[in-house]
Amino acid sequence: MTDPEPVELRTEHAERLIAPGATNVVRLPSGRAFDPRRSRWEGVLDAEELDYCRTHGIELAYDCAQIGWVAAACVDDAPLPSRDERVVDLAAYASPEADAMRMLRTLSAQIEMAAAVADAAAAAVAIDRIRDAARAQLAACRARHGVVMASRCHLVVQARLARVEAPRAAPAAVGDEFSFRPWARADAPRYRRMLDNPRLWHYLPESYPQPLTEATALALIELGSIDTRQQAFAIVRDGEPIGQCLLRLHDAFAGMRTAEVAYWLAEEHWGKGWMSRILPAFVTHCFERFEVEVLEAWIRDDHAASARVAERAGFRRDSFAFESELAAALAKPRAQRYVRCRGDGVAARKASVAAGAEVAGSR
Repeated sequence: MTDPEPVELRTEHAERLIAPGATNVVRLPSGRAFDPRRSRWEGVLDAEELDYCRTHGIELAYDCAQIGWVAAACVDDAPLPSRDERVVDLAAYASPEADAMRMLRTLSAQIEMAAAVADAAAAAVAIDRIRDAARAQLAACRARHGVVMASRCHLVVQARLARVEAPRAAPAAVGDEFSFRPWARADAPRYRRMLDNPRLWHYLPESYPQPLTEATALALIELGSIDTRQQAFAIVRDGEPIGQCLLRLHDAFAGMRTAEVAYWLAEEHWGKGWMSRILPAFVTHCFERFEVEVLEAWIRDDHAASARVAERAGFRRDSFAFESELAAALAKPRAQRYVRCRGDGVAARKASVAAGAEVAGSR
């Protein structure tokens, strides 16, 4: 494709920018920079850009792949961006949410196009290039809006990529040995005995509330399910609680719900392989009951056993480039993030649905 001819702009309501190498770049009424000849792959026109083009007689074309309007003279032969190419300047936009949504729309359109590629090898190459582009975009997002916003965008991208990638092997079923139920006030003595252990608290993100009294245990039980966004379940075997699985729901972002899972067993049950059977059933419950798209688990870097449990339940080490900074911001020292997306376990979820059904009282 040949380089398009310069677009003739009428600038009654927009001021042309003066910048080295910047041609046909204008200042929109909001103050944002806009180049009608930008790459098609930077996304469809938003409402202000569309209004500007129509007002100034710039010819438009409908992009069926991205489901939106682009300037007819936009560059159409640019490949998917690599990590070495220019990053869209997020600082030009009005709010963190608007910046993030624009970036996610662009990446999502590229992901959908990659999903439509029939050749598996070519699709895999396209996905790899999208991952590179996402890393560059997330770095820009983090620089402009902080690591927490970049993390939220990262999880959305991971969930959408998971939808087009092959599902992982099904996790093991829990069987009928274990069940879940909400904690009760009557559990406080047992709860205190299990948690009054500095070795257990070494692997938990919170500080050890020493001494752990029965009153403290009762307060922790009541805090465990503060509202509908947090659900703490006792893991029960032979009628007695032996540990806990917790789900902490995050606010929906970009149309997707994410959540954090946490889990522990009383020390006398360590090393028996029980949690490797329990966690997959709890994960199935979370995906089915709460309609989350991404689950995350923060695990201390010296807790190899817990990491193996997470991996057997379909989680993988997260690829977020700024994980250590995010862990510090969330007060999770020495923690590493593991994630599992709904798309990771389509086949796994069907294969283990019986396990979820056997967890009495969890629905």
